[in-house]
This record gives sequence, C-alpha cells and structure tokens, in this order.
Amino acid sequence: MSAGKKIFAAYGTSLLGIISGLLTNFWLLREIARGVYPDDFGLYAFALQITAYLAIFQIGLDFAVSREIAVALGRGDPAGAKRAYLELKRFNRLGGLISLLATVVITGALLFTVKGGNHSRLAAEIAMLAGLSQVLSFWTRAALAALNGSQLMALSNVTNVISSITTSVLAYLLLKLGWGVLCLPAAGLVVQGANWACLSLLRDRHCGWMHVDAAERDPKLLSALLKYSLVMTLGGIGWTIESTCDVFILKSVCGTEAVAAYVLWWRFPQLLFSACSSLSSSAFPSFAHRLGGPVENSSELIAKILWLQIGLGTMALLGISVWLPGFTHIWLAGKYGIENAVPVALGMGLLVCLRAYGNLLGMVWLATGQARLPATLSWIQAGLKILLAVWWVSAFGLVGVVVASCCTMFIQCAVLGIALYQQRLLAVKLGLLATLVPAAAILLAAGVAGNFLNPSLEFLTLGIGTTLLIWGAFWFALAWRGALGPNLRHWIRLQPIGA
Repeated sequence: MSAGKKIFAAYGTSLLGIISGLLTNFWLLREIARGVYPDDFGLYAFALQITAYLAIFQIGLDFAVSREIAVALGRGDPAGAKRAYLELKRFNRLGGLISLLATVVITGALLFTVKGGNHSRLAAEIAMLAGLSQVLSFWTRAALAALNGSQLMALSNVTNVISSITTSVLAYLLLKLGWGVLCLPAAGLVVQGANWACLSLLRDRHCGWMHVDAAERDPKLLSALLKYSLVMTLGGIGWTIESTCDVFILKSVCGTEAVAAYVLWWRFPQLLFSACSSLSSSAFPSFAHRLGGPVENSSELIAKILWLQIGLGTMALLGISVWLPGFTHIWLAGKYGIENAVPVALGMGLLVCLRAYGNLLGMVWLATGQARLPATLSWIQAGLKILLAVWWVSAFGLVGVVVASCCTMFIQCAVLGIALYQQRLLAVKLGLLATLVPAAAILLAAGVAGNFLNPSLEFLTLGIGTTLLIWGAFWFALAWRGALGPNLRHWIRLQPIGA
C-alpha cells in the first residue's frame, strides 16, 4: 500500500471510533445531565479529571515502542520488535501497580477533603472506578503498541469502536437502574477488562513476530526508549496541565455548576478536535518513514497532510463558532445555558483549529526523533495558560478560560512552524496560507454568529450541512491549485499521479 492509502485506512477506522463516541458524548451524557443534579455532574467531571492524570505513569513508552516496532519490522528484524514489546510489557506491569496505589490515595483524599458526606462518598466512588479502569488500560497498552507498530491500527480502532458502543449501552442500563453518575465509570471498568482480553487475542493472532525467539532483556534498548519517552512525557505533563487546568480554575472561582457547563459545552468541540488530530496520528508512521530519506520527500508529504488539516480545522472552526450555541440548546433542552455564549463558541472554534495545527506540527517534529522542543513548549504554555486563565476568569468567566487557551496554542503553532521551516520541512507560502484561511473563517463566523441561538432541529441540520458544503467548496478550490492538486485530479480520474 502507498503512504496515502495507509494513512487513510488508519484515519478512516479512527473516525469510526469518533462517530461511535457520539453515543457517549451526546446521547448518554444528555441522559445523565438531564437525570442528575448539576452538582453531582460537576463532581463527576472533577473526579474523572483527577484520575486522568494516572496516565502520566505510562511516560509515553507505548508511543516510543510502537515506533520502535515499526522501525524494526521495516528493517527485517522481528526479534528487535519483540524485544521492544517485552520491555514495554514488563514496564507496564510496574506502572499498573503504581497506578493502583495512586488510585487508593486519590480515593482516600477525595473522601476526606470534599465537603458534604454524600458528595465526598460520590467523588471517592467515581475516582475508585475510574482509577481501576486506568490500571487495566496500562496492561492493555502493550497489545495496542504491538498492533499499531505492526501497522494493524485498523484492528485496534475497530476494537475501540466496539468498546465505546458497549460502554455506552451498559452505562445507560446502569443509569436506568439508579446508578446515577456512577454508571459511566462502572461501565468503563467492565468493558476495559473485556477490551484487555480481546486485544491480547488479536495481538497473538496477527503479530507473527511475537512467536520468534528474542532476548528477554535488552537494557540498551530500554534506555534508548526511555530517553525519548521521558522527555516526551515531561512535555505531556505540561500539556495535560495546560489542557485540563480549566476545570480546577473554574471550580475554585465559579463553582461546580460552571465546571459542568464548561465540560458539556466543550464535548462537541472536543469530538471535532479528535477527528482533526486523528489525521496527524494516522500519518505519524509515514512521517517517520519519510524522514529517513531525502528532505524533499518528507516536505511533500507534510505539505499534503497540512492542506488536509487546513480544511478539517477551518471547517471545525466555522461549524463550532456558528452552530455550537444552537446545538447545545437543543441537545440539553435549554439546560446549562451560559452567558456570552457567542464569544465562547467563537473561542472554542478557534481553539480546536489551533490545537489541530499544533498537534500536526508536533507529530512531525516528534517523527524526527526529537522531543525536547515540544516538551519545553508545553511547560511554557502551561505556566502562561494558568496565569492568563486565573487573571481573566474572574472578570470574563468561561470566555477568559477559552481565550487563555487560544493564546497559548498560538505560541505553540508559531514556534513549531518556524522550527520546521528551519529544517526545510515547511514552506513559508504554506505557513502563510495556514494562517490566512483560519483568519478568514473566524471573521466570517464573527459576522454571522449570534443569529442562530435557538434554531429548530431541522434548521440546525440544514445550517450545518450548508456551512460544510460552502466552506468545503472554498477549500477544494484552494487545494486544487496547491500541493493536493494532483491527488484531487487523480481521485476524480482527470489524470494519474505525477502526470
């Protein structure tokens, strides 16, 4: 398969997972939000966010190992692939035990620090269930790394789709049985256990290199993998702080109801960000492969993926900015309304676009085998984000948090863009275009936003479809004359590639 086909096969199956996530993000969360008190939902969001930090103990080693497996198989060294896998599996056993101890500590801390007997018990129960699910995910990651490194990402993606649907259905049944906000973490724990078993079977069946003889220990290999992953993880910690400090700042300044509103309003933009960033993740193995050859081959692939990211990111920007308030009003039946809904929607739309750009540029830089620059940037962003958010949230509420996020993400995009230009991997003309197209989209959105705050479902559907059609045609016209032109003409059978 060509690089393009591999990328789109991985991307297409990842989109299935995002689509299946609609069950959780819209249908199930709507049912939970309508059936529980806002304070309970706020506690759920708060406790879930805390346990999400347990993923830090993975230190990005699964990402590094999947890359090492792909490289080893590419050079015809299945034993090298197995050695990398065994080091990851051994490391993840320890990480799972540490995560289990941390879950006990977090559960106890919430039990004794959250005010109110019922609230403290509920927060502790959520943390316990979500933490145990994180423990199981540690033991699942080795199988995922094996499949992804073997370029079998489609299998792991389909498994995730099935898991997502099963989790939503089971959580709904538990909700109807009276479990309240506990329904989702409880269902997640059960399905995560089944997912672990399923991925292990797929690994044994489809990863033939698992059956070759290989040394049980390879300290030099582990040292090299840890060096890369530790730097990347330090950056991941900064990124996690930057992207999740919102709920802590909002809770301390505005209360748990503000947290609940923010989490619900961010669900749809977050889903679109996942759709955009999945393209970068799917292209990462091809980036790494191309960067081993001439710079021209790498810059050509990067340019084509960036053209696609411009289209996806700006369509998300425009759709969120114009239609998020009306969508949320219909989805939540008028509950969880917020002041300044229009500027919040504009900010969230721009934030999704900037994060999609930043994710792509970061993936390209990581594919070069260097992690120090993104790691340093993430900590600069985290510190600046906290300062700006604390400063602005008291005066502007949710708008302050979103604008602070946009400012820090712009810094990441600018610095990584300049760095890639210096490496001759990004052209000035393309970087300028990637700036001007979102600027045009945000100006257009600002001109029409606020006119569709309470649409009917039919009008909302028609409006979103029309927005995507018009902006998609505009992007297609631009891309026709850019790096994607030959590919677009090939896809509609006007000429072969390279003609």
